[in-house]
Amino acid sequence: MNYWCDIYGERIITDIDVFDIREHMDLLINNGQRSATINRKKAVPSSVFKYALSRGYVDENVVTNVVVTNDAKVRDRVLSQDEREKLLFACKNSKWNKLYLLVLMALTTGARRGELLNLRWSDIDFELNGTQLATSKNGSSRIILFPAVVMGELRKYQEIGKGLVFSSELNPERPKDIRTVWAAALKVAGISAKDILNSDGSVKLEKFTFHCLRHGFCTALSDSGKELSQIAEMAGHKSIQTTMRYVHQDKRQKQKIVDELARVFNL
Repeated sequence: MNYWCDIYGERIITDIDVFDIREHMDLLINNGQRSATINRKKAVPSSVFKYALSRGYVDENVVTNVVVTNDAKVRDRVLSQDEREKLLFACKNSKWNKLYLLVLMALTTGARRGELLNLRWSDIDFELNGTQLATSKNGSSRIILFPAVVMGELRKYQEIGKGLVFSSELNPERPKDIRTVWAAALKVAGISAKDILNSDGSVKLEKFTFHCLRHGFCTALSDSGKELSQIAEMAGHKSIQTTMRYVHQDKRQKQKIVDELARVFNL
C-alpha cells in the first residue's frame, strides 16, 4: 500500500482514472518488470477500488480495465534530432519553469523519472557536478554526473537545505505531478502521446512517454560505440540483459559490422 500512496498519495480516489493506471503500468513494463510482478502490484489498488465501489464512493473499478499480458513489450520510441529540439523548445516555454531542467537531466543522464523527481538540493554536489543516488531501482547506490548545461540550469534554481528540486506547489514535501505539463509540451512539439495506428490497426508510430527519454539515452550511447558494460553502468542496470532490452542497432550499424567482419576474413 505504501508503494501506491507514494504514487497517488496527494489525490482522491475519484480523480484517478484508467489512464493514470495504464500510464503507471506502462512505466513498470518499460522498467523491465515482469508481468506477474506488475499484476501483483496492480492487485492492491484494484482491491481499494473494489471496496470503494461497494461503498458507493466510485462508479467503477478502473483498475480492472487495465490488462497486463505476458507479451507486454518495452517501448523503443527514440526521438529524431528535430523532434528532440522541438521538445526541448517546448519545455523551455512550459508554464512550469523547471520542465526544461527535468527533461534535460533525463536526456543526458538516462536517470529514471522517479529518481529525478525525488532528488533533493542536499543531494546535489555542485563541486562533483552530480549526485549519488542512495538507492536506485535495482537496490544499489550509484553516481550520476551532470553535463555543464544541466549544472547551469541547476544553479538558476539552487536552494540551501533538503527541499525537493522538483517539488509540488501544493505540497513541497512531495514531488511535482508532471503529467499535465509533460503532455502539453509533447503537444506543442508535435510528438504523439498516443500510438499512431495504420488502417489495419497495427502500430505505425509508438507513443512517446517520459521513460522513452531513458531508452533514447541508452540508444545514443550504443550508437556512439559505447560497450554494453559502459551503458549498463551509466544507466544503473544490474544486468546486461536489461541493457540489451534498451539497445538496438539500426540497419546501417548492422551493415557496418558485417562489412568489417568480411574485411577481417579478407573477403
